[in-house]
Amino acid sequence: NFYEKEIDISDVYGAFCRRQSFLDLGNNQVGLIEASLFKNMEDLGVEIDESTKDVKFHRGAFFQLKELFQESKINFNEMQLPVVQEIKTTGPLELNGFGGLLYPYQKLGVEWLLSLFNRRMHGLLADDMGLGKTVQVIAFLSAIHFKKGLIVVPTSLLLQWEREIKKFNANLKVKVFHGKSRSLEIEDESTIFLTTYGLIRDDIKTFSKESFDLVILDEAQAIKNNESLASQSVKQLKAGFKLSITGTPIENNLMELYAHFDFLLPGLMKKEKMLHAELDPFAKKKIKELINPYFMRRKKGDVLKDLPEKIEQIIYVEMEESERLSYEQVLKAEKGNKNQPVLEAILRLRQHCCYPRLVNPKYGLVGSKFDKVLQDILEILTSDQKVIVYSSFVSVLKSFQKQFLEYGINALYLDGSIQ
Repeated sequence: NFYEKEIDISDVYGAFCRRQSFLDLGNNQVGLIEASLFKNMEDLGVEIDESTKDVKFHRGAFFQLKELFQESKINFNEMQLPVVQEIKTTGPLELNGFGGLLYPYQKLGVEWLLSLFNRRMHGLLADDMGLGKTVQVIAFLSAIHFKKGLIVVPTSLLLQWEREIKKFNANLKVKVFHGKSRSLEIEDESTIFLTTYGLIRDDIKTFSKESFDLVILDEAQAIKNNESLASQSVKQLKAGFKLSITGTPIENNLMELYAHFDFLLPGLMKKEKMLHAELDPFAKKKIKELINPYFMRRKKGDVLKDLPEKIEQIIYVEMEESERLSYEQVLKAEKGNKNQPVLEAILRLRQHCCYPRLVNPKYGLVGSKFDKVLQDILEILTSDQKVIVYSSFVSVLKSFQKQFLEYGINALYLDGSIQ
């Protein structure tokens, strides 16, 4: 429809091919089209078949294309595409078996995820750390029907995800695809498989044979390098719905955005255009408009009115295999020392969990707990926020400070000593 007058797509096609800025509306009427429309159509990768006059475009570009046409006073008739249908949530969310409470912004996040899922589209959830992205995802899983889902996480978060799912919805069946016994077989009920980026990379032949109803990437900054094995591997996964989760502010890093959307909506973005847009503010603005329907990020300052004074969360970090072996060696040595008090032995094991090198100087790595702390701190600092790190052990704090400096993080150190 053009100014409420119905026109045929072939007329638009003719104008598009001839680069004419007008449409013949009949009855001596002419409709003027902004010259920028055709340039914008080309930028969105719109193609028109000469023989059938069919318009072809990436389904992820629909909303921006629709907006462009409307700016030129051209409105779409109803189209039978899932992406076009407006999905509106009315009344309370039906979260079957979900036992948590959602803040208003989290409820909005779940509704957004449901809207994408129902449209068979994909998305990137990039809320600030601490705003409960995991809870939103579990609530979303509680609201949908699916047979086989896959959640990919760093190794250190496998146990955390398993605990969180069981905590907030015991009805959701979880299987950990890790260790010696690994199987993607499911029974009659819906099943969520938890696995790691390392296993996806090393066992991609197994995973690529499967068809999942949904694939979710947590700490998805793991695929920010589009050429990495992790990124190349996850793009081989087949899924009806894909979701990336990250707390890292990536909206201004176009190549990281490209890496995420090359997994979520391959073909929507062109790499060469992304490189050009890094130096072109207008092009960067257009890219952000293109991905806006599929990108959600809330900062703490945006939702302060919804938040309590303090949120406490226990995060369980799983040891790497080498770290576990080192721990078992220390445990064996402590058991063999009959003259050492039990509490002192427990203290040394606690120290090993915090920073293995304190107890076992031969251990080459810094440990899973430090890796997790460092990862979180880097994520928080990119959002221009401040962090306080507490520990029961002065030696741990001093070791952490030394490691932080190696990563270019200036840390003020305070303890109870008098100088």
